[in-house]
Amino acid sequence: RFVTMYQRHYVNPALEDGYRGISADIIKEYAIDLQHTKMVEWFFKRTNSLFERTEDKKQYHEMSYMTARNLIFPIKGEDGNINILAMRSTISENIGKKEIQLYINPSQDARDFIINIPKDCNRVVIGEAPMDSLSFKEIDGEIGFIGLTGSQKLSKLTKYLTNNQELFKGKYFLLAGDNDKAGQIMNIKLNRTLDDLQISHSFFEYPQDINDPNDFLLNDRKGFEKTYRNMTERDFIVMPGKNKDALILAESFNEAANFKNKYQKNQVHLKIKDAGVIALTGKRNTDELKKYMSENQDLLKGKSFFIVSSNRKTQKTLEKLIMSSCENPLIVEMHPSLNHEKNRQLKVMER
Repeated sequence: RFVTMYQRHYVNPALEDGYRGISADIIKEYAIDLQHTKMVEWFFKRTNSLFERTEDKKQYHEMSYMTARNLIFPIKGEDGNINILAMRSTISENIGKKEIQLYINPSQDARDFIINIPKDCNRVVIGEAPMDSLSFKEIDGEIGFIGLTGSQKLSKLTKYLTNNQELFKGKYFLLAGDNDKAGQIMNIKLNRTLDDLQISHSFFEYPQDINDPNDFLLNDRKGFEKTYRNMTERDFIVMPGKNKDALILAESFNEAANFKNKYQKNQVHLKIKDAGVIALTGKRNTDELKKYMSENQDLLKGKSFFIVSSNRKTQKTLEKLIMSSCENPLIVEMHPSLNHEKNRQLKVMER
């Protein structure tokens, strides 16, 4: 009740002019500003019974790195009750981790992500944190979004997506894990779930020096908007590799990953391990991929292509895509089932 009342009736100074590139109208719907440490202390004292004590028996109102966290993002369950408080600070930079989560309702049913997906929206973004997802809301007021409370907290979300798949029919998902290893793993895990549900999706792409969506919004809003607009129709994944001379074109990202695992120790094909990947998603439609390959022919020149598909028809379709996009491409033929004999040398054909 306190959080809802404060959100509606009290001034939130840190949010009045927006916060980290997100305008006030958007951020104030999902956060409150307790303004100073005394107010946060008071809040923790009043809510003391909701939280477990730490090992050293101290309570949150006695901890300076907790009372400096004046921004609260309440994570609510389907019943509207708050399950988690995600907390940040605008009054201190020396508090360690920039965001922490406190569980008010640590049950198995407690929701650990924020979600707002209007029925009539066409696009949905999934970010590692509420701030990341709200960054997309800032540049596209029509987008639906899911904001996690960490890249590893996926079990409840994947269960929710599976149990409510009818809600997502016809919607396109953009997976926007952070630009690091943990974010990449998050995207890959969600990719498997969305592929199983036949939901079209892609991975959001970053410049090298950008860490996450909110960082992108803050440092290069125009670039962020342009990247987003260019990706919202994609139903395929592009993941560059260290090896610039090889590219895996796959029916799904999972098949590409399995293919890499199978052949990465084969001395003849070490380049497979570091090859880039282009993989279909959802219902395996190739129209947008065909357009992408046609517009990026220079990126495809001189590459060896590995076509990976468990479906012969899809394999032929992918092969035709390469043939129509590149002049004399080098295609490494693979048996669609991937059941090659050990150390069998793959046949290379020049087209």
